[in-house]
Amino acid sequence: MTASASSALAPVAIAATAALAAASGQPASTPLTRVALAYIEARFKLYLRFGEPARTHQLDRWRRSAVFLPGAVFCRIRWQANDYGTVRWQLMVM
Repeated sequence: MTASASSALAPVAIAATAALAAASGQPASTPLTRVALAYIEARFKLYLRFGEPARTHQLDRWRRSAVFLPGAVFCRIRWQANDYGTVRWQLMVM
């Protein structure tokens, strides 16, 4: 993404974040938690094990982003593999 395209999207992202916080009864300045999720066939997965995001944004076919409100509890799992099997499995409860 070019600098001009990202600066053009910034007001939209700020407005969406403010609308999300306002809809949940939180002030617009409430910090939200954004989590990256991804998938590459047989090599790499970042996914949610539990927790309900307030919003999910599909970036492309392999990547998405989940947004959580303050105080939300969720679990993200990171799994990586190579030709011989699993090389990393990480569970993070946040």
